[in-house]
Amino acid sequence: MAAYYLAVDIGASSGRHIIGHMENGKMVLEEIYRFENGMVKKDGELCWEFDRLFKEVVNGLKKCKEIGKIPVSMGVDTWGVDFVLLDKDDKVLGNTVGYRDHRTEGMDKEVYKAISLKDLYARTGIQKADYNTIYQLMAVKKKHPEYLEQAETLLHVPDYFHFLLTGQKTCEYTEATTGQLVSPITKDWDYELIDMLGYPRKMFQKLIMPGTGIGHLSDKIREEVGFDLEVVAPATHDTGSAVLAVPANDDDFIYISSGTWSLMGIERKEADCSEKSCEMNFTNEGGYAGRFRYLKNIMGLWMIQSVRHEVNDKYSFAEICAMAEEAKDFPSRVDANDECFLSPENMTEEVKDYCRRTGQKVPETMGEIATVIYTSLADCYAKTAKAYILYRAEHAKMREMDENLMKIYEDLTFKPSEEADIKRENANIDADTAMGTMLKYGSEGAKCFYDAYVIPSEMAEAHRHGDIHIHDKDFYALTETCCQIDLIKLFKDGFSTGHGFLREPNDIRSYTALACIAIQANQNEMHGGQSVPNFDYAMALGVAKTFRKCYFKSLAQALQFQKGLNKTEATQLAKTIQNEIGTDITMGTTAAFETALKEYFSNKPNLAVTEQEAKKMHSYAVETAMDDTDDATYQAMEALIHNLNTMNSRAGAQVPFSSLNYGTDTSPEGRMAMKNILLATEKGLGSGETAIFPIQIFKVKEGVSYNKEDPNYDLFQLSIRVSAKRLFPNFSFIDAPFNLQYYKEGHPETEIAYMGCRTRVIGNVYDPSREIVNGRGNLSFTSINLPRLGIKAKGDIHKFYQMLDEKIDLVIDQLLHRFKIQSTKKVYNYPFLMGQGVWIDSEKLDAQDSIAEILKHGTLSVGFIGLAETLKALTGKHHGESAESQKLGLEIVTHMRKRMDDKSAETGLNFSLLATPAEGLSGRFIKIDKKRYGIIPGVTDRDYYTNSFHVPVYYPIKAHEKIALEAPYHALTNAGHISYVELDGDTCKNLEAFESVIRCMKEAGIGYGSINHPVDRDPCCGYNGIIDNECPKCHRTEEEGPKFERIRRITGYLVGTTDRWNNAKRAEEKDRVKHGR
Repeated sequence: MAAYYLAVDIGASSGRHIIGHMENGKMVLEEIYRFENGMVKKDGELCWEFDRLFKEVVNGLKKCKEIGKIPVSMGVDTWGVDFVLLDKDDKVLGNTVGYRDHRTEGMDKEVYKAISLKDLYARTGIQKADYNTIYQLMAVKKKHPEYLEQAETLLHVPDYFHFLLTGQKTCEYTEATTGQLVSPITKDWDYELIDMLGYPRKMFQKLIMPGTGIGHLSDKIREEVGFDLEVVAPATHDTGSAVLAVPANDDDFIYISSGTWSLMGIERKEADCSEKSCEMNFTNEGGYAGRFRYLKNIMGLWMIQSVRHEVNDKYSFAEICAMAEEAKDFPSRVDANDECFLSPENMTEEVKDYCRRTGQKVPETMGEIATVIYTSLADCYAKTAKAYILYRAEHAKMREMDENLMKIYEDLTFKPSEEADIKRENANIDADTAMGTMLKYGSEGAKCFYDAYVIPSEMAEAHRHGDIHIHDKDFYALTETCCQIDLIKLFKDGFSTGHGFLREPNDIRSYTALACIAIQANQNEMHGGQSVPNFDYAMALGVAKTFRKCYFKSLAQALQFQKGLNKTEATQLAKTIQNEIGTDITMGTTAAFETALKEYFSNKPNLAVTEQEAKKMHSYAVETAMDDTDDATYQAMEALIHNLNTMNSRAGAQVPFSSLNYGTDTSPEGRMAMKNILLATEKGLGSGETAIFPIQIFKVKEGVSYNKEDPNYDLFQLSIRVSAKRLFPNFSFIDAPFNLQYYKEGHPETEIAYMGCRTRVIGNVYDPSREIVNGRGNLSFTSINLPRLGIKAKGDIHKFYQMLDEKIDLVIDQLLHRFKIQSTKKVYNYPFLMGQGVWIDSEKLDAQDSIAEILKHGTLSVGFIGLAETLKALTGKHHGESAESQKLGLEIVTHMRKRMDDKSAETGLNFSLLATPAEGLSGRFIKIDKKRYGIIPGVTDRDYYTNSFHVPVYYPIKAHEKIALEAPYHALTNAGHISYVELDGDTCKNLEAFESVIRCMKEAGIGYGSINHPVDRDPCCGYNGIIDNECPKCHRTEEEGPKFERIRRITGYLVGTTDRWNNAKRAEEKDRVKHGR
């Protein structure tokens, strides 16, 4: 039977009981109880409710009994510095005042009468903060000296709870050190200092170290909870416990923690109480085994939390971030660590007042205030980061890393994106904005953390040195890549995003609005693209509901005019007909409904409606409903496109990466939905701009849309026209053999769909009966640097395959390592993705259930980049230049695919091969290889490696030849692929040529393709088309005004400006040649 251990962690805003046990050599943790915390005003002081909190501690113990998991021991940790004073009867003296109260104002000066700040730091090594215990005790001494006279015992918060549990009075070391009264040398109370300050020695209990047993539950508590256990002191200061939990095997690590408070630091064996350390305002708090947490306290997100509370939480954090984005150029800054922001009466006014005092522009709107706070916090992080860089340089005790975290933070903060390539890794993120920068702080910090403490060293080193690339490493232990959202399933009976329940939509406008919400909500829980595989079928339901509603509204109007009824009578009669007629009306059943309507009236002689009148009213209702529904659908699709181009995810730093697949629904409703999203796309955004999102994919299928006699042929033609103008939709081909094998007519879930840049998930080794797209996605992918293997092989093909297999083995192990971490998550970690049943089979689970089993429906993908350069290194020619190289290229990719299939058969997991979309990676590999191997013609002589299996962008080749060469690779890359053709000129003027390329792709067996062509716009006159140096409409040049907007495809998605492209992608775009027919 498992032995359980209980940790009670109480923070400033909430507390939780975590129970743990060991299982198969692994620690298993479970949150079993949670409660709220916060300060309250009492007698004009900000106080903690310790009596209530202790009841919550006991309630959590009762919960252990209730669920049958009785712990053998427990411990409590909390925040630092706060305490209670107990009299001889163990009663609390005075109020339980908290650290944000103003009673310590001026107390530092009283302390410095006895000892200087410099000497105080030299004795204790603790960062000066007005809320430290040393200053709180001085406030008691000055304002309530009687309390100190009566006090027999001082207990910090966790010590007090341990006392209430056991009756034993102890003071734990890590908590005590936060108060600035402990010697880092003796690791005991500094009684000489205590005497200097006039605090009674008797009330300071003997310090105990973390891990010390305190005692068993008192009789009273044992009787109340129904069991006994041993109370053991943990590192009772919460940060002490957190640092202890860092998965590090040596001293060479740095930790960053950001919440209400932010902490950044390292762990040391000895305290650094030097003057330099004091000047840098570092603190030496006690840690486990007598070690020291050498860190800096930073204000954190307390400021923005307070501002939000001051407007009664009127805005969500996402809304506040959006407002900040709109005011991103507001210039004022504050010192986030200034004591005035510790506990002001009104944070908003304090920020304004600070700006006034410092002669800066005063923020007025919520957006301006938020911008000041976020950018000021960013500056604070940067200053702290810089301080650590200086400290590390002076002490030379921190490991040198290729990508130094502090240097990255400095670049992120002080350099514009034009000067910092790291800010342009993802063109969909504007890292020059406050939230974009904050996102990169977290991203780069997470990568360093995972490299140092999570990812096995062999794999981390392989990534660092450029042998492999672990994509989205910043989310390594957090979530999965992407998902195909089944809106039909999600909308049925409604869903929740965590802030209220959204009922099932009943109008096409609601359908598209909720589609945007669903995409945004899911994006917040995943790091990759969000795709709707059945957009046409899902929206058809909304169109049908709208048509039905419009029909009966129009029928009521007809009754009103035809029979002289008033509006109320006509409306009621129409409702009665709808309820009693016994059949439903859709766009495709209007004739049948007319027959039923005539029969209905014939059976209701009292209504006096003739057959001719019924026919006339029905015709009017159908015609009007069709027009009204068409108008509503267009408005809905226009709103969807506008929303998906403007709404943000990930704390306001990124537009959701959305993809919509459609093309095969032949119902009138589905066709109307598709027609109108295409027309809305063709029209463009508000000023005629080309929409960047959503990525749209038109599914081409013989018998549905490909031939003139097909029911959706007209929509195929419309999609060609729109794509020729707006670059979207792209085109997927269901008839490609590797897609067609899954296709079952009448089952849209078996129609291939694509996500993000190119991801594809449909085959299912784990459950062959569920080879569908709905609710499934990629879990993670890692790419291999193929050109490096080609270089190292020096023409030896056998050696090349040997090294390739070694790298495949390494990547498989890494994917499984990541999958193991992902499998530890519970449903509650993904309240929307799993909690709302978006991921396949998650609707069968409860919040506390593991998602390990259902994740197996997803894919684990090995990717590759630079096949062209690999062939150049091996044979001297790439596959565009040589049939022999093409043969070898196919053999290499076939070998990789077989390795994936073999691993799938071995494990029952969906291993797949990905033609990697190379955006941030495009320049990373070659930059490392160029430095290592020098300039090799055709291999490392450019600033990028070629995207996946593509023929190099600079190589002149006809479109049909390029398509023929790349098509066979689509069949091999079952995790995703795409092929591009570059056309020149205004493609809108030659739709025949455009269509011929699409048809060539289909006939060649391409799975997913698109055509790139120039899409430019003059923001001054609104001209859309091709612009060289001069606008054809107003004849201005870029030197005379704003830059022309030049829409280009970076990998699988569009970008409205190349300013955000990284240097490698800029070079690649510049090299692109046009592919003639």
